[in-house]
Amino acid sequence: MRNRVGAAMAACAVALPGAAPAYAAPSGHEHSIHGSRPTALTPVGHTFVVTVDSGLVARQEFSADAKKVTITVLDPGRTSVPVGFTEAVPVYIGRVAHGVYQVSWIEDDGVELSNVQNLRNGTERVFYTYTGTDGKRHGSEHSGALRGIS
Repeated sequence: MRNRVGAAMAACAVALPGAAPAYAAPSGHEHSIHGSRPTALTPVGHTFVVTVDSGLVARQEFSADAKKVTITVLDPGRTSVPVGFTEAVPVYIGRVAHGVYQVSWIEDDGVELSNVQNLRNGTERVFYTYTGTDGKRHGSEHSGALRGIS
C-alpha cells in the first residue's frame, strides 16, 4: 500500500545542522503537554496522539532507547490508510531547542517523514515525500497537534 502512513500522517529523520544528531536530553523537567504533571520535554520513551490537518489521528510510541517509533492509525480522516494500521520503523531524533525536536523516519514503502515537534505547545509540522504513480518523488506539508498520553 504505497503512501499508507506517510500520506495519512502528513503527521519524524535528519538532524539539523548544529542540532544533536541523536537524542539529547533536555536540561531538567518542566510542565509539558502531558498536563500538569512534570515530564521531560522529549519524545523519547513517550507516547503521543497526533491529529493532522488531513483529519488523520495516529498514535506515535517512541522507544526508550530513541531508536524506534511505532505508528498506529486511530482514525484515517480523509486518507486511505486503514484504521489499526501499525508500523514500527527506525527513528532519528535531533533536539532543535528546549522541548522542540526534529523527528524523522523512513517507512517500509519508502515514504519519508520529517516532523518538527514542539512539545512545549503541542504542535507539529510535517513534511513527507513519496513516489507517485508517475514514478517521480512528490512532497506535502501539513500541520497538526500532539497530545502526550504517557
